[in-house]
Amino acid sequence: MDNYLPQSNIINADKLARVFIKAKSHKYFWFAAILNKAANSSGSVSVKEIIIDIIINSYYMVNTCKLSLGYNDTIAKAAKEIYDKFEINPNSNDIYIELTKKKVFDDEEILKLIKPVSENVPVRFLYPYTCEDMRFDKKSVEHINELYIRNVKDPANRLPYYFGDFKGEDTEIIFDESFIDYVTYNLKILQDFGKYNLIDYLQKRNPSVPGIINKLDPQNERKLKDVIKFYKLVIEIDDIGVKDIYKERPLKDIVTNNDLSIDHFIPWSYVAHDEFWNLTPTSKSINSSKSNILPNWDMYFDKLIDQKFAFHKVIWKNEKVYNSFNDIQDIYLNVDEIKNAYNNPNISKGEFKNCMYNYMKPIYEVAERSGFAAGWCA
Repeated sequence: MDNYLPQSNIINADKLARVFIKAKSHKYFWFAAILNKAANSSGSVSVKEIIIDIIINSYYMVNTCKLSLGYNDTIAKAAKEIYDKFEINPNSNDIYIELTKKKVFDDEEILKLIKPVSENVPVRFLYPYTCEDMRFDKKSVEHINELYIRNVKDPANRLPYYFGDFKGEDTEIIFDESFIDYVTYNLKILQDFGKYNLIDYLQKRNPSVPGIINKLDPQNERKLKDVIKFYKLVIEIDDIGVKDIYKERPLKDIVTNNDLSIDHFIPWSYVAHDEFWNLTPTSKSINSSKSNILPNWDMYFDKLIDQKFAFHKVIWKNEKVYNSFNDIQDIYLNVDEIKNAYNNPNISKGEFKNCMYNYMKPIYEVAERSGFAAGWCA
């Protein structure tokens, strides 16, 4: 998978498959950007446009999910600096508009951070074709253009792109027509190839981080309809009086006011799943305020256990609630020890708490070490 692409009689797919050998993060994002531009552009694109795509494609995973792109990675540094300086929301529907509106790429500090990418990647990406380590300058552009002309009729050695006149970041990348045809025909396979290699790269640099495949792009849709249905059913029972763990507001009032929201105690942007043990019903304003910050463990963990154990007791007292729980547990309960705790009607509160603590505390601590802010209080 990591070195195979569809064969072609118009380009050398084996050379294209070798672009990630000894690669840093820049090449993975560059690959994704040139695929998109080759498939959707008029045949050329500036280096600067590719760099902007790289920032956009890395922005969410760096700033929301706190993924490392590698030691001292300049793309990650640029993404963090933009977030700190310009406060552009990583979950924005159109980061490009925000980058343009705030003139991010006129900022000298940002330009300094992305300079190593623009000075190297445009030509070093072509190493499998040229077998030469070059910097992106007028001399290397002229050399690559000569290679392109020399091999334009030789599919085994034809380059995927060449350049217009050298103008730094404004230099045009001109895609070979055969490369455009190959990309257009095989776009989904090529994108999956790039994504597979990027995930492999990121996992090696984030060995303790779960769910990396779900952290490449913003995940705006959460399929929690059945979980909400379960919580509403439990909350409707008059005699339990369960409260929101953050503000101690009766959950019954929250439901009555159509204000129910499901919070991930340890932020979704770290765990990247909707497992039942990590969910707690709260109000929409609290969930929005907490965002992707870790709550104060000492202040809220015991309250979380009180709430969850109260729900657990109702599961085993009320047949309707039990049936609703059964409908969701095979989807939302996939940790054996926690599933066993929920399915033990005679478990003590102490045993239940120990089970949850032993599983959740290490995850909380790794999330904090990964860069997630901790100590949030309502």
